Amino acid sequence: MWDAVLARFEKQAPASVMAGLADVRLYNALGIPIAASVLYPSTGWLLSPLIGSLP
Repeated sequence: MWDAVLARFEKQAPASVMAGLADVRLYNALGIPIAASVLYPSTGWLLSPLIGSLP
């Protein structure tokens, strides 16, 4: 029984990890520039660095 559970987990884990990495890349691509005030002159968006560092 555990072999079937582990086999299913082995197939699902890499997809889950890759989805998480995609989310992190998107978060970093948006959150870090906003927190660093890079977008402030063009958009008026300003974010506290504390919020930009949250996971």
